[in-house]
Amino acid sequence: MEVRYLKAEESIKILELNLETVDSQASTIIKAMELNPKLSVQILTLNPFSKFAENRANQLAELPLIYRRRLYQTIESTYNKLNTISQKRWEIRIYDTFPTQIMFQIDKALINSIISLGRRSRDMLHFEVQASRPNASDTFEAHFAQLWSQGVDYKEWFKRNRKDVVDLLETGNSESTHMQRRQRISQNNKIIKKA
Repeated sequence: MEVRYLKAEESIKILELNLETVDSQASTIIKAMELNPKLSVQILTLNPFSKFAENRANQLAELPLIYRRRLYQTIESTYNKLNTISQKRWEIRIYDTFPTQIMFQIDKALINSIISLGRRSRDMLHFEVQASRPNASDTFEAHFAQLWSQGVDYKEWFKRNRKDVVDLLETGNSESTHMQRRQRISQNNKIIKKA
């Protein structure tokens, strides 16, 4: 996927349940934007506090609290990494509905994955469809556009959910870890206020 990011000419659109893969590839996405000043990036990911996040944790035989925490931490990490590039060129939005597909759109190429019970989608088969194929626009692009319009910008989502985020990060941790988490939240608040 990273090679494809670097060759992107117009846009990268990502629809994920969680951003673990995207977070690990953030430096390549940044490089792609540096190489191409016209490139824009839109990222949609699942709300960690969604009932669907809990259901997905159960499907993967994970504790919901740990799964939710990891969802949030990868959102925060991806946001902080991408924040080195002008925010006019990229955005992360949080959606809160039943996740039906995973999609990476790089220009006119639509790379999709199925959400599988008990397995991570990144480990499953992916397939590519060109946007010019019949019904590709309705099946993939329109779905992304609808979720995008319903999604909440990460900065706004964080403001609305700040208390829940603090509780999520502090639940089950030692006192010293609480202080570290509070410092991270404070740093994140400063970054968001600057943006």
